[in-house]
Amino acid sequence: MGFCRKWPDFCRCLDKGHVRAQINTTRQISKLNTSDKGNKKRRLGFILIAAGVILAAVVIGINLIDYAQNRSEIDKFRKRAGAAAVEAATDNGGKISAGNAEGGDGTDKAETKDGEEEKYYIEPPHTEYAENETIGIISIPKIDLEDIIKEGTGNRMLKKAVGHFTGTANPGCRGNCCIAGHRNYTFGRHFNRLDELEKGDEIIITTDTGEYTYIVQNLMIVEPDQAEVLDEKKGHELTLVTCTPLYIASHRLIIRAEQKPDRKER
Repeated sequence: MGFCRKWPDFCRCLDKGHVRAQINTTRQISKLNTSDKGNKKRRLGFILIAAGVILAAVVIGINLIDYAQNRSEIDKFRKRAGAAAVEAATDNGGKISAGNAEGGDGTDKAETKDGEEEKYYIEPPHTEYAENETIGIISIPKIDLEDIIKEGTGNRMLKKAVGHFTGTANPGCRGNCCIAGHRNYTFGRHFNRLDELEKGDEIIITTDTGEYTYIVQNLMIVEPDQAEVLDEKKGHELTLVTCTPLYIASHRLIIRAEQKPDRKER
């Protein structure tokens, strides 16, 4: 107290210096806090970007592996189908057996109305397939699709291929051949682009018994519980089933197609 009375100016200078020092210290602390927050945000941003890149790489990697496995299975099946066709032709003197045919000439005559062309189909022998067994290849040129068809419609299997509804007609046979597929999030995978089909587009199915071409007749959207789309038909028909809209899957997109006959007569 006596010191400040004796040298008041000096004490005032000390007080001002102390205040300035406190202000400077506060500013430095504030800058440090701001800098620390900025660093945390930058670190968080970097982590999020890295996680996104890693996730994208994993998804791309899985899709590439699936694609490679799919192509390998397609190639193997085509070789197997080709060998089966050669063997069948050799066993039958150059003419593949029609098996299960109604006509004596080895053909199945479709029902027609008066004035319509009579349609004849070479009816393949009936084959029983085991669950998850590869039964053929589906190709749709319009949407650049080529995929393996397996027996059954289990969810795990449908992640890898499209599936044939057990109990419906086999490809190429009289009846309603029904096939289901997911609309995979990856563009072009499975039935992702099925909604681009139009009347007249071709769907080609290759099996051990031959190659069958179907012509799209119409598209329709139904409720998930409308199972009548799988009902048996009198003709040689194909029904493709998938979810719609994409990513929402509240309904089912149905593609109806009719098999192209092996020959027509009037």
